[in-house]
This record gives sequence, C-alpha cells and structure tokens, in this order.
Amino acid sequence: MQGLPEEHACPECGLRYDGESEVYKHTNPKALFAGLLGFVGGTGGMFNLVRTYASAGPFWRVCIMLCWVIYFGAAVWLARYAYRLYRSGPLLAVLPDGLFIRLRRINGDWIKWENVSRAALNRARKGATLIFRDGRPVMDINGVFASTSDAQRFVSQVASRLG
Repeated sequence: MQGLPEEHACPECGLRYDGESEVYKHTNPKALFAGLLGFVGGTGGMFNLVRTYASAGPFWRVCIMLCWVIYFGAAVWLARYAYRLYRSGPLLAVLPDGLFIRLRRINGDWIKWENVSRAALNRARKGATLIFRDGRPVMDINGVFASTSDAQRFVSQVASRLG
C-alpha cells in the first residue's frame, strides 16, 4: 500500500483502508523457485538434445519438437499456477471497518469490528485465533503470517482497533 493516499479504497479489491491498515499475505516461494530452477536446468538439457540429434532423421526431429512443445506447455502451466496461487492465496486485511479474511481459495469473509471480541496468539501454529462476540465458533487464522512476529503485530492491531 506504499505510494497510495492515507485514506482510500484499494484499486484492486475496493476495500477501504486508512494509515493503520495492514495486509498479511504469506506465500511460500520455495516450491515455485524450485520449479523455475528445474525449468532453467531443463532448458539446457533440451538444447543439448537439439545439438545431439541435429543430424538425426526426421523421426527424431519430430520427437524433439514434441518435447519442446510439452516443455513449453508445462512452463506456461507453471506460470499460470504461480499467478493463481498468488491471487487466491490466504489473505488477511486489518481495515477501519473490520477484518477481511480469505483462507483456502474462497472469496473471503468480511468481519465487522463489533462482532470481534478479541484476538489471541497461537504460537503452536504460527498464527492467531479470533474470538467472536456473537457466539460463533473461534476462528483459527493460520498460513497467513510469515512469522510469529507478524501474528503478534496482528493481535496488537486488533486490540488497538477494538479500543
């Protein structure tokens, strides 16, 4: 939210925020990095195939061409998957009107501040727990925070918003 005005609406989702708003979105880039590293290494192998079988008959040239098509298709699929994972991954936004929570690739839930009793730290799962006033079950928020310090910051933000 750097570079945007202090009080505004998000250009992507339309949610209203202020200077104290914060968005928590944790993605695990290790798997994507490993996949991209594999594709970079595989590209060298594919070029080696072309060099090795350049003078081979038409059958082998067609096989190499099919390998390139499959390889390129897999690279496009990985890029689309990474983008979908980024766009639909877990998200938690602390906003002036309440909390916006999206877990497990769904549209997300809007929770107003008057429905929240408090938030507690869940150290065992590197997350937090929301306790509601209206008798709803407790909500565990896991997989959104990059570290326990992020979860602690979230709990303190909820406490300051609730007054």
